[in-house]
Amino acid sequence: MEFVFHDFEQYREAALGWGLEFTQLDRGTFHATLRQVAAPKVSLTHFNLNRKFLQRGGIQGNGRTFAIFLNRVSDMRWRNSPEVGSNTLVVFPPDGSLDALTHPGFDAVSISVDLPFLRETARQQDLERAYDAIPRTSETIQTDHRIINALRVAILTLFQAGECAFDRKAIGDIESQIAYLILLGIGCRIPQRRSRPNRKRDRAFSMAVEMIIDAPEPPSIRDICKRVGASERTLRYAFQEHMDVSPKQFLNAHRLNRVRRSLLSGPDGPSPIQDTAAEFGFWHTGQFAADYRSMFGELPSETLLR
Repeated sequence: MEFVFHDFEQYREAALGWGLEFTQLDRGTFHATLRQVAAPKVSLTHFNLNRKFLQRGGIQGNGRTFAIFLNRVSDMRWRNSPEVGSNTLVVFPPDGSLDALTHPGFDAVSISVDLPFLRETARQQDLERAYDAIPRTSETIQTDHRIINALRVAILTLFQAGECAFDRKAIGDIESQIAYLILLGIGCRIPQRRSRPNRKRDRAFSMAVEMIIDAPEPPSIRDICKRVGASERTLRYAFQEHMDVSPKQFLNAHRLNRVRRSLLSGPDGPSPIQDTAAEFGFWHTGQFAADYRSMFGELPSETLLR
């Protein structure tokens, strides 16, 4: 199946069907494609996005989930890991939870593999040590570029098989190749020098994001700093490090996203735009309309008419 979206909220609602939540962080019109194939032992989801997003939630499935880029120039930040590159194999935690920042041009595939099938492939290919080395939490693994390139080819072949009615044996062979290459990539991981983590800054960032997303009313930066126990300077450095935006920019983007969702749900009242904007802390209607149009490529009134 392939879906093409030109409206962010339609995409977000579709993504919620897979347990995902997306928040647009940069300004501009939206375009995305989602492509899926479900074989007996391996399921693939291809994401292609043209805007910057905070992605949270979970990839649903019964096995372990991994991800790689199809576009070699894509990049992302996965949880508190350094930026992920073209030769990275991303390992989701066992519950499939997702917490990532992706940039414009993001072009990646999630790969969910049946766990008994992965274990049996490891036994057949003498890769039990690689299977045992699958992280029990989330992790990013740098591996040989030839393995990642071969995995890209196998993934694209499985997408083609799903569209062209390949026979069951051919699909099974492709699934086995994908499982084998994942295990091989884990077994051939390249050690990375990790910078010393700033746990206070990381903790302040995580707590601040949770507070902004979960708060029924938009908090002030001062309130956020007080709650997370960090100075404005520490919080600013944390957001710049993790998202390349300031706390104020993230707070404003989150509020605009919430306004848009509310307008699309059809709010009541004689002044739905002004009332909704005020609900999320936008009091200057002219500036709000300009910011909204800059973020989503249309006026609030146009969203209301959808």
